[in-house]
Amino acid sequence: QPVELNSVDSAGLDDLKGIGPAFAMRILRYKDLLGGYAIPEQLLEVYGLDSTLYQLILPFVNIDPDLIKRININLCPLPALKKHPYIGYYVAKAIADYRVKHGRFRTVEEVRLLPGMTPGKFNQLKPYLIVVE
Repeated sequence: QPVELNSVDSAGLDDLKGIGPAFAMRILRYKDLLGGYAIPEQLLEVYGLDSTLYQLILPFVNIDPDLIKRININLCPLPALKKHPYIGYYVAKAIADYRVKHGRFRTVEEVRLLPGMTPGKFNQLKPYLIVVE
């Protein structure tokens, strides 16, 4: 029975072959840090979850990207921004500096203009960002 990673609880994860209570808690903690999973490959970022286990559980997981908790980059304060695993201090500071210098972001695409932002980093971040006026 497939599980949806952004809504599953620890008992649902524990039912997957190879996932015990410890991995279930790590998967859920990382989901909470991220705000939800955007792609299954993010499971490989969970501490201790290797490619063998990932391949074993991959057919039994799916993701609803509509359940991701998005960050409003116009309102989120620096301390909260930097807690996201894909943002960190330097990107959070670049976002805050941009708001001071240019005002509000009009689109998420403007994040591409931040110093040090690579296309890969932007694609990783994009599912987690939203612009609300």
